[in-house]
This record gives sequence, C-alpha cells and structure tokens, in this order.
Amino acid sequence: MIREMRDLRPHEGMGVASVDGGSLHDCRIPGPSLAFGPFATIQDFHRHLRMGLEFNPRLHVDAQELIKQQQSKSWPLAFTHGDLSSLNILVREDDIVGIIDWETAGWYPSYWEYTSAYQVNPQNSFWVHEIDKFLEAMPEELAMERLRQKWFGDV
Repeated sequence: MIREMRDLRPHEGMGVASVDGGSLHDCRIPGPSLAFGPFATIQDFHRHLRMGLEFNPRLHVDAQELIKQQQSKSWPLAFTHGDLSSLNILVREDDIVGIIDWETAGWYPSYWEYTSAYQVNPQNSFWVHEIDKFLEAMPEELAMERLRQKWFGDV
C-alpha cells in the first residue's frame, strides 16, 4: 500500500507543498509557526530548513556538509504521509488495512518519508528496526537529515 502511494504524481510546476498546493504543517520543523511553505523548489525547501543559511567556508564543517549534501543531489517530489509510525498504521492480522493521521501529508523530496519515519516516535524503540522493511533505505539522506536536526532543529 505504501509503495503504491508513491505512484502519485505532483501537478506540473508544483513544488514542495501540501496536498492542495498550500502550506505544510509539521511540528518538528522549527519556525515561528507550525505552517510553512509552500516552496517553488526543493532547494527553497532546504533553504527554509536551514533557516536561510547559505554555504560559507567559515561555517562549521557539519553545516558545510549539510548544505553540500542538500545541493548535490536532486530528489523527485513524492506524495508523503510525513508522520508515518506504528501508531498511524492500522493492521488486521498481517494486513495493513489503513493509514490515519494525514495532516502532515504533502509533496516533499522523495527522501522525506524515510527520514521522517525515523523521527516520529522515539519512545517506540522497535519502530526504527521496521522502517527498512517497507520503505526504501536512504542512509545518506538520513545522515543529512540528522545533521539538519543537529544544527537547525530539535525533534
């Protein structure tokens, strides 16, 4: 079911945005409001996540690395739940029968579902061992997101 949802395609010209092309909502993203965006490009989204910081050789090496990683790769937009955890997946016997709690859903860089899934429920220790069973493993992107959290946010 989750992999099937990745077949959704954004509208032409759409950037990082909610389902309807508007503002996104995620309490894990620092800022003056829980609502942010939309963004015309993934680079605009990354810039927001870095609170506007641009590359500068005088920055701490971690911050330089984060910016390099964000700028060096191109990710397609993917429809993303944004808050995927065991608490939001309804299961009957061995079958997933539903996914709930969609208020953080939107069009994000394709790595966002994976890296967000690692953040959603730190008290649920078994969850991190399950993520790679149903989402494509993206260890470089997870390392990049952990750098972002270290310098520009707190989960």
